[in-house]
Amino acid sequence: MPNFEFCDYRCRLFGRNASRTQRYRCLRCRRTFSEPHRCTGNMYLPFATACRATDILVEGNSIRTTSRLLGIKATQCHPIRFVTPALP
Repeated sequence: MPNFEFCDYRCRLFGRNASRTQRYRCLRCRRTFSEPHRCTGNMYLPFATACRATDILVEGNSIRTTSRLLGIKATQCHPIRFVTPALP
């Protein structure tokens, strides 16, 4: 179990918040906190997956093919498409 950053005491699981990240509750002071968001820019994908998706999109594959190859949702590929530089 993680320690709470304010009072440095043990915490326990306390459900999930609206963005589906894990919440914790301090056993001493009863405050709740969430684990930090791990995002790349405005995307919640691991950095390696986002780089691989960019490579696949630059090669000329479609968003649907990219999502199928990487096992991610097609809606997660749309922000990557707009970040990728236009090729001549």
